[in-house]
Amino acid sequence: MTTKQWSYWNGPADEDRRVKYAKAFRSEYQGNGDDLQRRIAAVETAFRAETGITLPEGYASGWRPPAVNEATANAGKASTHLTANGGDKRDTPDGDFAWWCLRNPHILAVHGLYAEHPVATVVRAWVRAHEAGREPTPWCHLQSVPPRSHT
Repeated sequence: MTTKQWSYWNGPADEDRRVKYAKAFRSEYQGNGDDLQRRIAAVETAFRAETGITLPEGYASGWRPPAVNEATANAGKASTHLTANGGDKRDTPDGDFAWWCLRNPHILAVHGLYAEHPVATVVRAWVRAHEAGREPTPWCHLQSVPPRSHT
């Protein structure tokens, strides 16, 4: 089964969200998103060098305007996707990249990235897939700003 993939800036209909939601797009988001993608690519290169695994191309989710974020299951009201400081890199079915990032926080630190725990991405993808009777499509959420404390 092939999964629809799209770039950091595009949605599932392959529309450029910067154009479709131009009123919600601020100029600083372009710099944030471009910088984030460079950082993620550097971590992905380290992952591939260590594991020999090539990740699926594209993002499961990149920049989200408020309307898209509100319609996205489990999206936080203050999601880093809203400012293009967070992205969901497509991962292998077993979540190899997300689990590798969890084991290698020092590599993320070098690139100024923070990862969401794989239980929230890989395990959630498997649960949703099982419920829907389809193949899982895990992702690895990485962001360039520290996570907010929930205390």
